[in-house]
Formats: sequence, structure tokens, C-alpha cells
Amino acid sequence: MFLGGLLQHGRDAAAEALAETAAVAYGVLSLTRARGARELQLVAAQDEIASPSRSFPVVRIR
Repeated sequence: MFLGGLLQHGRDAAAEALAETAAVAYGVLSLTRARGARELQLVAAQDEIASPSRSFPVVRIR
């Protein structure tokens, strides 16, 4: 996901790619947990992967 974000947004958009990666991971894990599944629900979460419903700001800590 992160590499895809870098390729889509450009090398200088690492923060944006990281935020998108976190949003997709959160969406897939959230759906998997909601279904009580032990395996990642990637097919069921395909809409979440294409367009995450939640976003996370990236904050520089150093």
C-alpha cells in the first residue's frame, strides 16, 4: 500500500502515502474484527481498500 501511494502521489508525498496506508490497514482490520474472522477479509473490504472511510493525520514527531 505504501509503495503504491508513493508511486501514485510522488516521491515527495511520503506523509500522504503513509496516512493512506494507515487508513486502509485500519479499515481492513476493523472489518475483519467486526465479522469475527480470523483471516483478513480482503475481498469484503475491497471498497475500504479503494476508498478508505477514515483518515489519519500524519504528525512529525521529530
